[in-house]
Amino acid sequence: MATLKDIAEKSGFSVSTVSYALNDHSSIPDETKKKIWEIAREVNYYPNASARNLKNNKTNVIGVFITGFEGPVYPQVLDGINIILSNTPYTLIVQNGKEAKKMAMQRQVDIAITFDDTISDDDLFAIASSGIPVLTLERILHHKNMYHKVINNELGMILITNHLIEQGYRKFIFLRGPVLSHDSGIRYKTFLNILKSKNIPFNEARDKFSGEFTIQSGYDSFKQIYEQTNMDFEVLVCGNDEMAIGAIQAANDFGLSIPEDFSITGFDNILLTQYFSPRITTVAIDRVNWGKEVAKMAINILQNKTIINNSYEEISLIIGATTKLAKGVQYDSRE
Repeated sequence: MATLKDIAEKSGFSVSTVSYALNDHSSIPDETKKKIWEIAREVNYYPNASARNLKNNKTNVIGVFITGFEGPVYPQVLDGINIILSNTPYTLIVQNGKEAKKMAMQRQVDIAITFDDTISDDDLFAIASSGIPVLTLERILHHKNMYHKVINNELGMILITNHLIEQGYRKFIFLRGPVLSHDSGIRYKTFLNILKSKNIPFNEARDKFSGEFTIQSGYDSFKQIYEQTNMDFEVLVCGNDEMAIGAIQAANDFGLSIPEDFSITGFDNILLTQYFSPRITTVAIDRVNWGKEVAKMAINILQNKTIINNSYEEISLIIGATTKLAKGVQYDSRE
């Protein structure tokens, strides 16, 4: 393999001049650069990208770290990020979150975008303290080198909970997601606060159940709900659509009908809900556009532009066929 020394000997320039020319340094005349590049091609020399990146202290690589590669959410967000980065000098690398700290500490990425609740806060602080910016999508942390672009889960839960109350529902069961999940925690806390503000009773020990944001956990959790509640509730509020789908499947296996026997809601408006029957009442989030905004924010961070941390607000309520007017409630005919 040809080296800088080979080019220097053939061109008559010093090794340092050759190196500066191949890295397009402004101190080298264009005519000299042209001659050195011609010789480099003749001897089949290819610059070492890793060495060049180390010297420039940047890689032009944006790392996105996720929990895993399954599920309906990640592909949409990654699609949005990729759409924006495709027209830039930046390369997108997607890795399991376990690799986040190692890749960042080894300077393999210029910024770490994290979408993984299993990465510890301490690891994220360590990455930020090392000089690599951290952009979180699933939590809010405070550090001079940390930024966030999280979904406004509070807004989504306000929309769906207020809708249910307006329809006359008063007896709720809540199926939340993982305890350590930022999204799950905010959705559940907002739900509780709304019920409390409306003086609607909710016994956490009796009326709250926990799942894992998966269809299977929704199915398994509903079996517990069925056995422990005697079906003494009007609506099951699920922390996401996948658990709602699993719960509906379990309810069907028990011979129950939705929304005749009870109503159910989800959260996220994943693609599967659009083909699932009955259509689930849920909260819609444009995750592709969210990904685009995340990518734009990451680029601005790397270009040292002014950054405003905020939440993603493009959220709306989708009223499907899994909810109905609660029993005994009538609309005012004058409305």
